Amino acid sequence: MKKYTQYIALLTMVALFSASSCKEECHDPANPECENYDACYGKTPLEADFTIEEVVRAGSGGALGQTDTSYVSDTIVSSPNQGVSARFTAAGNYNTYHWQIGTDPTVFTTKSFKQFFPNPVTVWVTLIATRTPDTFCFPNDDGIDTIRKRLVVVPRSQSLIFGNYMGSSTQKPDSNYAVRFEICPTDNQDYRLTGLAGCELTSGCNYNTYIGYRGGFFNNDETFTCLQNGFIYYDRPTNKVTIKYRQDFFIDSAKTNYYTGIKQ
Repeated sequence: MKKYTQYIALLTMVALFSASSCKEECHDPANPECENYDACYGKTPLEADFTIEEVVRAGSGGALGQTDTSYVSDTIVSSPNQGVSARFTAAGNYNTYHWQIGTDPTVFTTKSFKQFFPNPVTVWVTLIATRTPDTFCFPNDDGIDTIRKRLVVVPRSQSLIFGNYMGSSTQKPDSNYAVRFEICPTDNQDYRLTGLAGCELTSGCNYNTYIGYRGGFFNNDETFTCLQNGFIYYDRPTNKVTIKYRQDFFIDSAKTNYYTGIKQ
């Protein structure tokens, strides 16, 4: 019996040792308790970056509950009425931000800011970002990095949303029909969207309409017989347009509709 008891005790010790060994086995470089722990694992040296977005403002009334719409783009349209602007946003959280646009001496110091451009121009936008240096992991880190990106500002006449489209809408899902976004024939400073289901626009023109390079806000208004407003989005790689709109912006419960088509 004594030998049997000793045998059981030995087996128990072996089992406990094996379990302990499995438990202690660790290969996670991010875990300080592991033998292959790396204090610099997952860290990267400072590499500043930022995005440029074109921001198109909604007109009066805040169409579709939105105040503006935006999309990443290194090209925007000039905007004397401030309806379109460029938004610059740093990609990371840095200690300080130092922005400059072209040779303008104005310095912006926030993570994100907007700026409108009244005239066509091509400028280089510079961000100098700083953070506390990590010389333990990166001995040459000085905590400062600079990045420059080009912004092209073109006339509104070069907006990609002008033209003819063929597609269907949630109002007419079984029909393929054409819509057109154009400069008003009666006023070359205004714009209109014709052919969209539910609005027989014949001569009226838009007001509070803002034209971006790949998107825009529109109002269709014809003596209160044709009421529509919404946003146009153009996807350059696919040549596809998406129009998000409401039939009557004076009715809070008005349904949001969509038109999708291909530029002809």
